[in-house]
Amino acid sequence: MPSGRAAVVGADGVYEQFVRETLGPSAASPDTRVQRMPNEMTTGGRIPVLPGETGELLNITGNGRIREFWMRVQTMEPEAGRTTILRMYWDGETEPSVEAPVADFFGCGMWMVIYDSFPMGQSRADGYYCLLPMPYGKSARITIENQSDKMISVTPKVLWIEDGTTTDATPRFHAVWHRENPTSKKDPWFTIADITGRGEYIGTTIAVQCLSAVPRFYAGEQVYDVDGRASHDQAAKDKAFAGATIHDPATYLMQTYSWGANDPIHFEKSLRVRMATSHDAAYDCATVAYWYQTEPHRTFPMMPAAKARTHQAATFHLPKGAMKAEDLKVVKEPKHGKVFRTKWSAEGLLFDTGAKLEMRTFQPDAMAFTFSVASTGVYDLDMEMLAGPWWGQASFAIDGNAVGGAYNGFMYGFAPRVPFTIPRVSLKAGAHVMTLNATGKDESALGCYVGLDYLVIKRKG
Repeated sequence: MPSGRAAVVGADGVYEQFVRETLGPSAASPDTRVQRMPNEMTTGGRIPVLPGETGELLNITGNGRIREFWMRVQTMEPEAGRTTILRMYWDGETEPSVEAPVADFFGCGMWMVIYDSFPMGQSRADGYYCLLPMPYGKSARITIENQSDKMISVTPKVLWIEDGTTTDATPRFHAVWHRENPTSKKDPWFTIADITGRGEYIGTTIAVQCLSAVPRFYAGEQVYDVDGRASHDQAAKDKAFAGATIHDPATYLMQTYSWGANDPIHFEKSLRVRMATSHDAAYDCATVAYWYQTEPHRTFPMMPAAKARTHQAATFHLPKGAMKAEDLKVVKEPKHGKVFRTKWSAEGLLFDTGAKLEMRTFQPDAMAFTFSVASTGVYDLDMEMLAGPWWGQASFAIDGNAVGGAYNGFMYGFAPRVPFTIPRVSLKAGAHVMTLNATGKDESALGCYVGLDYLVIKRKG
């Protein structure tokens, strides 16, 4: 683990210093990754934000740096990740240094998912988190604007330390969102960021979906124009902290992150970050760029209206042999809850034809449906389960015998399809009954809902 001393943030290397001194290389979870300091301060508490209003998550004066930023957002609005805007202001500035839809800022632009990407991610219990250091010389302010038509409830937790080490030459943290929907086939270059000033570029999160009739996954390289010099790609740079949180063959949707571990892109005057798209396919592509630079920074482009930021329905490519959950025959109704075959229009791109099968209940309960296999054998049962604020914990049984492990569908954000496999089940030819048991819920879950989008039965032996 790093030492507990307060590190002096100099004119360069804010991110490298975070990697070297602040991050615990052997930490098992984000909760233990940043070592606590005795003079550390924190704020929290639930903040309701009505439609059209802006809530203040933090407003402090002093000289120091934010060390951790955690946030939970609870709402009845499925598109809240895109219709709420996160902004951060340093040292009394009137133009934000950070401006992005909430879910995109935390790397969940298309789809909520539990993940851990080194400095940022989402945990099931505590919601979004960002561990990137955010220096300030005089003040720090964080706001969230609710541009949806439903109230949101925000629970932030911000940890900061005032150590007097931030100077005018200390680069400040910046992040900006950009989306093209669809991308241009004529100009196969997507601009992630266009930066003026001196600093270091540290990473990108990407949420992209193919919109073409013949779909393909997106795999564009990032290109960096440093101080007006000829472009060069980042292939040779350290990409130890890169990965995909979503790679969904049903919707050809990908959600990825890429963080420079020890070698961010340094620039003295300007930096333009671009990404190759395609002449042959169109995409809905949204990115967040993250960097540090000395102020002032270039004013960000105007944020599109909320309706222009939301997700659009797209072709759903159902896996071969998949059984749509809404077509399954329910043979056991829940005692306390009710079975619904519903359609979520706001997130239609995430489901096959937007439909799903769910049991809505607020206490332990069960429902059952039938399925068939043509021949006796050993099978894997691949399900796309539902998840979100109302979903609870579940167990499974086939023909009255317990199978598979436990499933937990609770998540503060909406993640309507989560892959879950019941492996190597011995089945005889003919009809079988699968029971979904709602066994309980997390303390913060709003219900004990259980449901799925589709089921795929694969012969394994």
